[in-house]
Parts: sequence; C-alpha cells; structure tokens
Amino acid sequence: MRRESAPLSSADPSPYRVSPETETAHPRYVLPKDLDAAIKHLDDQQLDRLVSVALEERARRKKPPAADEGQQKRHAEEVSISLPQGKLNAIRAAFKAGVTPARIAREFGISRTDVQRALAGDAKK
Repeated sequence: MRRESAPLSSADPSPYRVSPETETAHPRYVLPKDLDAAIKHLDDQQLDRLVSVALEERARRKKPPAADEGQQKRHAEEVSISLPQGKLNAIRAAFKAGVTPARIAREFGISRTDVQRALAGDAKK
C-alpha cells in the first residue's frame, strides 16, 4: 500500500503535511496529553528554545498597555461633563444594588456605553 502525501507549498514552510481528512478533524496543533513527560525528552537547548518562544508568544498576545493616567483623567472628566452628577450617583447606586447595566441604561434613557463610562469612573476613584 502506497502512502500519499500532500505536496509542499512555498506558502507553508513546515515540512510536515496533514491530510485533508485529518486537517478538518484537527485544524490546530495539539499538545501531548502528558506534556510533563514529553518535555523531559527535550535536551537543554531545545527546552531553552521552547521557553523563549513561549514567552515571546505570551508577550505578543498580551493586551496593549493601558492608557496613560492623563488620558484616563480626561476620560473621567468627559463622563462627568456628559452626565449630571446626580444621574451619575443614581447609576452607581443602581449598579451597587444589583441592577444590570443594560437595565440601568433603559431606565435612565441613556446608552449602555454611558452607563459603563459612569461605572468605570466610579471604579477609578
């Protein structure tokens, strides 16, 4: 029985090819079930490379840094300007009482974004 392999393309530098049947069943790479035992088979150089690549990938996936404090302060000021202080206090009290932001927005006739901004301004204080 002859085993057929998919032709290598120049777009995918990986020498390992996956058959179309396997590709639809497992579209992503899967770690071994016993990762601890699998790592023990790596030599020191391979382990160092694995660690550095994993750390680089984690850093790449992290969210961008938070806005600086000056931008946050201006953002909080915008919220207080767009809504009267009494309405801000009522929104915060309703949220503390367990009312959802969507319900608060409907009751006060404002957008959910404004409710979230009011609550975010409260969290910063």
